[in-house]
Amino acid sequence: MFCNHCGNQHEANAKFCTKCGASIAQQPQAATPAQYQQPAQPYGQQPLVQQQPYGQQQGQPFYQPNQPRQMSKQTMGLIAAGLVIIVGGLIFYFSGSGGSQSSPKSTVESFMEAVKAKDGKALVKLISDDSLGNPDKDELNDIIDEMEDNFGSGSLKSYKILDTDIDDDTATVDYEVTYSEDGEKQTEEDSFDLVKVEGKWYIDEDMGF
Repeated sequence: MFCNHCGNQHEANAKFCTKCGASIAQQPQAATPAQYQQPAQPYGQQPLVQQQPYGQQQGQPFYQPNQPRQMSKQTMGLIAAGLVIIVGGLIFYFSGSGGSQSSPKSTVESFMEAVKAKDGKALVKLISDDSLGNPDKDELNDIIDEMEDNFGSGSLKSYKILDTDIDDDTATVDYEVTYSEDGEKQTEEDSFDLVKVEGKWYIDEDMGF
């Protein structure tokens, strides 16, 4: 038999433990040394289990420095949109307002600015070849000289685009001009017919050349 208090072995008819002095007669049952070496688990308590960190698979290290991060579709979409805006802004910056002949209105505005500057070379670039009579290089230079001579003492003060009517590859632009001739200020309304050739708009009028 063994003492329930200290686990000391004693004789079957002993009344007191020879090691700790505890009363053996009052002990309901003998204890084994194993009971003292391994305490019982409290009732209802399960052994603690080491849990995996959140989002970590079994057997996989929680931190993997060499694994590339996956970019979400939303992030890639925002980056793509930003690139489109940047590229579009650069195109707009280097091409001005879309080109001097990208629309009927812009062609007429460029024509008026050339008249204000009395620039014959700029004017002929805005007029269709048919309106100029399909001139060769020498004839074109003569037309430019004639244009600049016709400016005379008059000058264009201001202009206003009143209306634009586009029908496929042709258009009509109504405008108002204020100019000074022989010291007198005058205002007139008129219109230009235009034609679209290879993506550019040209004034398509009989210029009298």
